[in-house]
Amino acid sequence: MLKGKQDMTKRGLCKMYNKNKKEQLKLHLDTNFYPPLPEFFKLKFVKVFEKYWSAGDINWLQASLDKIGYKGSLADYNFYMFLNDDDVYDD
Repeated sequence: MLKGKQDMTKRGLCKMYNKNKKEQLKLHLDTNFYPPLPEFFKLKFVKVFEKYWSAGDINWLQASLDKIGYKGSLADYNFYMFLNDDDVYDD
């Protein structure tokens, strides 16, 4: 059951969905790396994904991740789970 007043418009639902994806990505970064990733890198990583979720350009995503120092593929550590529904990742 929803608590309080929720924005159930398409825009409101998209914002809630993206917020959940952001929190899931943060949790994924916090729990799947040993030693833990530096906090500044995690923040940059999440910001890149936030821009990607808005723009939806998978090529830009990979190039931007390379620029911040992530040299792996989206298949490494299952990052493909955080792609937009329209995008298909083919390693």
